[in-house]
Amino acid sequence: MSISEREREVLDSMESDLADSDPRLASMLVMFSRLTADERMPVREPVRSGEPGWRRRFRIGRRARGWLLLAAAVALIASMVIMTYGNRVSACTHALTTACERTHARLAGSAAESGRR
Repeated sequence: MSISEREREVLDSMESDLADSDPRLASMLVMFSRLTADERMPVREPVRSGEPGWRRRFRIGRRARGWLLLAAAVALIASMVIMTYGNRVSACTHALTTACERTHARLAGSAAESGRR
């Protein structure tokens, strides 16, 4: 197996950094290289992506993702409308109850004043 020029430069750079930082480890690497110099390099194998298993199982296409996003947006808007409508109804009910109580109090006051006369 041959490596590209860029890969060779990266390896050489790593080797020089290693030699500068840890001479003992660098000498061990040189010994390993000498011992394995006449061996053939293994064939490159394709590397699987590092995607976790659960993510591969639940992977969806772009079209399905679009529909899912649309459904989520519709659900969000519907829940906002329902919550807003519910608040208006309760506010309206509260306003009517207050108005009815005031009217009832006025009527009761008027009846009490009429009875005093």
